[in-house]
Amino acid sequence: MTDVDLEQILTAARRNNRAIGVTGMLLYDEGSFIQALEGDEDTVEALFERIELDPRHHDANVLMRGCAERRDFPDWSMGFHDTSVGVLPGQNDFLRRGFSRDAMDLTVVHKAFEFFREGHWRQADVSRF
Repeated sequence: MTDVDLEQILTAARRNNRAIGVTGMLLYDEGSFIQALEGDEDTVEALFERIELDPRHHDANVLMRGCAERRDFPDWSMGFHDTSVGVLPGQNDFLRRGFSRDAMDLTVVHKAFEFFREGHWRQADVSRF
């Protein structure tokens, strides 16, 4: 996937998410993605159904689903980080090897999103696109 491809995906996601009130975060590593989506349950479910039907996606899976008291990314229609540009704390190769639902992978996912939410790489990578 090229930078142009990523930019087109992010531009469309940000525009579309803003229109439907969805916020979130997208992590990318060498052709694989992991994404957090936040918003009204029915809206997020409908969005994920569209994502699953998009022919660019393969093996889309829901890792966690639930309700929260507050959004983790309330100001971002879609935050972004390319993990090949900088290493996340505790990062292993879960994006490249195929995600499993074991406790170690879930811990890494939580740490990655938390680290980004706290502001690490925010300016460098979100402004990139």
